[in-house]
Amino acid sequence: MTRPDRLGAVRLLYYEPLASLGSAMTAQLAGEGMKRVQHIHTLERLEGALRTEDPHALLLEMDVHGDDLIQLVRRIRRGRAGLDPFVATIACKSQVTSDLARTYAAAGFDHVLNKPHSADTVTAHLKDLAAKPRRFIAAKGYVGPDRRRGPRDANQCGVMDVPNRIAAVLDGAPVETEGYAARITAWRTMLSDISVV
Repeated sequence: MTRPDRLGAVRLLYYEPLASLGSAMTAQLAGEGMKRVQHIHTLERLEGALRTEDPHALLLEMDVHGDDLIQLVRRIRRGRAGLDPFVATIACKSQVTSDLARTYAAAGFDHVLNKPHSADTVTAHLKDLAAKPRRFIAAKGYVGPDRRRGPRDANQCGVMDVPNRIAAVLDGAPVETEGYAARITAWRTMLSDISVV
C-alpha cells in the first residue's frame, strides 16, 4: 500500500539548466513532500551525479539540451552511464509533438510531461511508475521499458523483470540491494550477449 508520506524518501535528480526555474520546481516538489530532490543545472554535473549518486528517478527538462539528454538516456539504458540502467526517467518539454514523444519513448524514457507542469503532476507520474511497473526489453532496435500493452513472456530472450524501487520506497519496503545489483549485472550481460552495447 503506497503511503503519500513516503514521497520524502524518493531520491530524484532534477536537471533544469535555468537556476531560477530549477529552484522554484524544487521548492514546489518539497511542498508535495519530496525532500530528496537534487537540482542540477549543467550536463557535466548531471553525468557526474549519475556516476556517484543512486537516484530512484530522473526528471529531465528537455528544452535546452534535448538531443544531449536523449543520448544520455540511451547510454543509461545500455549500462554505459550511471549506476542504474532501470532508473525511472521522465522528460519534460514544451510543445511535445507525437513525433517527439515517439523519439523520447525510443530513447528509453518512461514518461513525457508537457510543459508547463506542476509538482503534483510530477509526483502523480512517479506514483504511476510505482503502480505500473514495466519489464525491460533489450533488442537491437530498442533498449528500455516494455511498451507493449499485452502480456509478454518473461522467459523470452531480451526481456527482464526488474525490481520496482519507487514502489518499494513508497510502500516503505526495503530494497534488496544485492538482488538489485545482480539484476543490473544480468542486464549488462544480456545486452552484451545480443550485441546491443
